[in-house]
Amino acid sequence: MSSHLSSNYTIKASLKSTVERALLAYVIHKLRKEINKCSNVKDYVDLSYSFHLKLRLPFKLFSIQPTQVKEEIVQLLNILARVRPRTLLEIGTSRGGTPIPFLSGS
Repeated sequence: MSSHLSSNYTIKASLKSTVERALLAYVIHKLRKEINKCSNVKDYVDLSYSFHLKLRLPFKLFSIQPTQVKEEIVQLLNILARVRPRTLLEIGTSRGGTPIPFLSGS
């Protein structure tokens, strides 16, 4: 690869990385704002199934959604409310979203 091509590739990779970091920071900011609006378990569960970011584009730029059945998560949260574990371990993320209802502290 010539020096010029290598230089262009490095600039493009650096720009892509910078844009991705900025986008991730923006997504986290927006998600935190939505999480702060939640006041009960239902709010957290609903958010985990509906959060997406469009940024005025004709498609969803970023979205999360649990692959579990909504009622199963609600049932698990009810169990956790009774058991009150000190530690909870999420294994696998698929499309994300499942940990959001756990923030409710059931």
